[in-house]
Amino acid sequence: MVYRAAWLVSKGENCVKEASMAKLLTTEVFYRITTMGMHTMGGYAFLPESDMERHWRTSKLFTVGGGSSEIQRSIIARQIGL
Repeated sequence: MVYRAAWLVSKGENCVKEASMAKLLTTEVFYRITTMGMHTMGGYAFLPESDMERHWRTSKLFTVGGGSSEIQRSIIARQIGL
C-alpha cells in the first residue's frame, strides 16, 4: 500500500484514499505488534529503559499524530462515496 501511494504521488495523481489507507494500515499494525511485544515481555516491557516501552509509546503516538485512525477511516469512506 505504501509503495502504491508513493508511486501515485510520483506520477502526480490524486492519492488521498491510498495515502489514508496506507497510514491506517501501517499505524494499526505497528500498534498491534508492539502491544503483543509488551504482553510477551511482561512487566519488564513497562520499564522506561526497555526499548519495547519506547516502541509502544511511539506506535500509540502514530495512531493519533498526523490524523487519527478515526479520521483516516472518515477520509477513506468519503473517498469511496460513503
